[in-house]
Parts: sequence; structure tokens; C-alpha cells
Amino acid sequence: MVYGFVHQSGGYVTIDSEPGKGTRVNLFLPRCDAGGTVLADPVEEAAVVGGHETILVVEDDSDVRSLAIKMLRGFGYKIIEAKDGPDALEAIKKNSDIDMLFSDVVLSGGMSGPEVARKIRKSHPDIAVLLTSGYPDLESNETLSLDEWSHLLPKPYLKADLLQKIRFVLDQDAQ
Repeated sequence: MVYGFVHQSGGYVTIDSEPGKGTRVNLFLPRCDAGGTVLADPVEEAAVVGGHETILVVEDDSDVRSLAIKMLRGFGYKIIEAKDGPDALEAIKKNSDIDMLFSDVVLSGGMSGPEVARKIRKSHPDIAVLLTSGYPDLESNETLSLDEWSHLLPKPYLKADLLQKIRFVLDQDAQ
């Protein structure tokens, strides 16, 4: 995620590590000589519409998965969780009423998020798909490339961004 953020900002990262001395991570971001800009107020949670749909959340980082689940449950969504691709495929066999797959693109367990989505859509062609990633250059990797029916939410994301994108994808795919 750090690499993705810094790379998208036009900067770079260096990591220096010495046994017994520690590790130093340096973030180099481009200088901005322009004056500060007043940002618009963040979207208020009241403006975000929740739902009742069932979402399969696939994330191999347990902290990130827990946070996403907490945010989504707080807005009424029913959640089924999976830690990797094989776990997600098992979950979809047991729960045929899943409306959306929300998955990280890069997963442990031998399958990427797009691969999981493709396998799930073979048996559930109407499932909505939202993928998330901190890597900015997905188009250059064939295994991780996105399909026309999938949507992407860049990491890191705000709660309001997640909720709005979930609602958008669910509503768009319902049409």
C-alpha cells in the first residue's frame, strides 16, 4: 500500500536495513510549491446509503478484512468472509445467495482476486464484483488484470468511498 501511494504520487521508497541496527524506510514525494488548497468536506456518512445484500469479503490481511467487515456490517450488509481464494470458493458453494464479491486483487493461497472472481462467475454469472488494490499498475500484469464486469476501488480507501462504491456496483449490476 505504501509503495502504491508513493508511486501514484510521483515519488519513490527506499528501505535500508542492517541486522542488529534496525530498518529505515524513506518516502520521497515530489515537492509542491503551490499554495494550499481547501478541500471539500468529506462525504457525510448520512449521505451514504447502506443495504441488505450479502457480500463475500476476501482479504488475506486479517486486520484489513476485519475493518472492511465492520464498516459494511454497520450499514446493514450481511457479510461472509474468506481469507483467500480457496476459502472464497468454498464459501460460495455453501452460500448461493451472495450478491457481491469484494476482494483484494493480490491474495495469498495461490489465487489472485481476479482469478477468484472468474471462477465464481462461472457458476454465479450475475454476482457483482468489486476488487481493491494498492498497486497502481494492474494493466501490466495479465494474471491480475481486470475484466469488463469488474470494478476497482484503490487502496487505501475511506469508509465513505468503500460504502459508495459498494452501493454503486450493486445498483449498476442490478440494472
